Amino acid sequence: MITANGVDDTHRHVVSPNAPSIVCFNKNTGKVEWSDNSPGDRVMHASWGSPSIIEVNGKTLVLAPLGDGWVRAYDAKTGSIIWKCDLNRKDWVYPNGKKQDALACPVVVDNRLYIATGQDPSTAKAPAIFSAST
Repeated sequence: MITANGVDDTHRHVVSPNAPSIVCFNKNTGKVEWSDNSPGDRVMHASWGSPSIIEVNGKTLVLAPLGDGWVRAYDAKTGSIIWKCDLNRKDWVYPNGKKQDALACPVVVDNRLYIATGQDPSTAKAPAIFSAST
């Protein structure tokens, strides 16, 4: 589950930088199996996208779009990060100077990851970006 931890009303400070951004529960017991707060104080606005669960080479992964503009693949059993990808290219120039948030649930089709990024339309005027990666 994505926790939606994010910034305060000033849009400058993460309210709870040590709080988890993702929590994995045991579906039978409700017990927390693992959690992660990798974005920490780097959350740009909030974490909104739902995670995806996929199987790769017999291993179940949780793909989590988090509020720092990165998508991370976690081992579903242990919570260890298998890989991560910055959704904001270093050479992009953003119209309002702000990087893009991961807004949508990651989708994998034919070994390619698709995800939409953008910004809160009520506070930012910047184009959304649709990314694909292999």
